[in-house]
Amino acid sequence: MARHPTQTHQPDLSLAPHQLDNIQEMADASNALAVITDQNTQNAQAIAVQFGYDGILSIGNLEDEIRFYQRRTVEACLELGKRLIILKELTPHGEFKTRLELLSVNDRMARKFMSATLKFSKANSSSLLKASGTQTKLLELVILDDDEIEALENGGTVRGLNLDAIETMSVSELKKALRKKDLELQSKDAVIAKKDQKLNQLDQELAAVSIRQAHIAWPEAFQGYQTQINALRAALKNGLGGLDILTKDAMAITPASEAEELSLTNAKENLATEMVNLHNEAAEMLTAIGLSFDKSLGAYTDARINLLNL
Repeated sequence: MARHPTQTHQPDLSLAPHQLDNIQEMADASNALAVITDQNTQNAQAIAVQFGYDGILSIGNLEDEIRFYQRRTVEACLELGKRLIILKELTPHGEFKTRLELLSVNDRMARKFMSATLKFSKANSSSLLKASGTQTKLLELVILDDDEIEALENGGTVRGLNLDAIETMSVSELKKALRKKDLELQSKDAVIAKKDQKLNQLDQELAAVSIRQAHIAWPEAFQGYQTQINALRAALKNGLGGLDILTKDAMAITPASEAEELSLTNAKENLATEMVNLHNEAAEMLTAIGLSFDKSLGAYTDARINLLNL
């Protein structure tokens, strides 16, 4: 009896349309990731050349070196910052903080390390690095701008500090001195901005006065008086505004130490006396000018000088 041939069923290897779409999406995503990874690698290579890093450009190697440089020296601080910058460039977006946690590196400190590397790699700052001595002092000096760093390197004084002072100061003393000067600069900037605002307001007031007076038909003998009044008004307001700014600026100054507190108090007392004398002189002059005006041009107006009505 003849046997029937055994039939074997071949599996259906064809894919449904939606499966083909999924494969294409995965391929596109893989290609996009490869492009991003390649770009990150190129950026990291450029940064490595910039900072003179000749190690292996891989995340694992960089993390090992970061652990090695996690010690408290100035050189290690800069080397650590260098590797953190490159690691950040190699790491996919959003993963850098996670890698910092795995390395037990605080995010805020990591940014300080990177800032120090960026700050002190721009110029020959060997003298300043030597004066700082420790990693902690170096990180405090990050608040200096490039011009200040260059001035210190050239033997100058910045924010009341020079290289010798930085070298002999403790970390707390350096931090206090830098923060004090920083606050003073911010205070002066605020005062200058306020003065500029007052001057702008004064310009607007003078422009308004000029517009109001433009229609007046002055006789030839009075030509130029309005211009002189506007100039005197500007000078008067500017001078009075300067007194107010001087007062606020003096009050913003605080003693750097207990020894300086007494000297500063005496200085403020002397300044206050001078200001009172100036105020009294101004009041006396205004009173005399007001009385003189009241007996002369004052007869031509019903508006009286405000000071005389007090």
